[in-house]
Amino acid sequence: MTQSGIFRRMSWHWARRCGFTVLDRVPRGLDLFHDLRTALGMKGAITAFDVGANVGLWSAEFLKAFPDARVRCFEPNPELHDVLAANLPPGSNHAISQHALGDFEGDVSFVLTDEPTIGYVQDGARTHAGVEPKRTVTVRATTLDTYCRDNGIDAIDILKIDTEGADLKVLAGARDTLGKGKVRLVECECGVDPDNDFHVPLGQIADFLEPIGFRLFGIYEQQPEWTTGQPHLRRVNAVFLLSDRPRDIAHGKG
Repeated sequence: MTQSGIFRRMSWHWARRCGFTVLDRVPRGLDLFHDLRTALGMKGAITAFDVGANVGLWSAEFLKAFPDARVRCFEPNPELHDVLAANLPPGSNHAISQHALGDFEGDVSFVLTDEPTIGYVQDGARTHAGVEPKRTVTVRATTLDTYCRDNGIDAIDILKIDTEGADLKVLAGARDTLGKGKVRLVECECGVDPDNDFHVPLGQIADFLEPIGFRLFGIYEQQPEWTTGQPHLRRVNAVFLLSDRPRDIAHGKG
């Protein structure tokens, strides 16, 4: 055994005796960007869409992990635009759109709440647990397919969606882009508690993506059911990877 190997083994035994858990590698599901580098070899000038960018924390971390990448942020909440722009690093590797992405083009009502960072497209009587609606504003909606066509975008490495319950509609508006294999990875915020009627259930997201060739890559940011204090999960961020298997590009009628 080499000297470095002896040192690693001694360190491992010392840590175990002190009650620490020692891992040979970072388990998948702890750090998405680490997993993208190690499992998929992502690097260089990759492209990400941050749909529901909020104040830009995901995009800022993405650009830190992939400094040569480019990210397009979509955030319709007018109260967050200045904060979003301020949180992104200076330079030309990002763009910000005030559109809400969904399954049609037109005007939609956007609900602002008493929690400044939580807002959502109004959809019937649906409300977000734990916050109170404050007022509604009218914002412009478009589809991802239209945006890509109008801006000449042919490939998206990472499509991250966090739209407070409208993720499935964003996917429906990206049907053509997804069906043609132009997106490599999709991250969605999904409900996993059957009593959570706000977030789209994980099963519905899987039912949409799997027939067009996507497979579950990892589960991230597991959030417990804080609304009731129960220990089971309320929602997760599910990441799906486009596989090399044949795809049903005609999928999407449901």
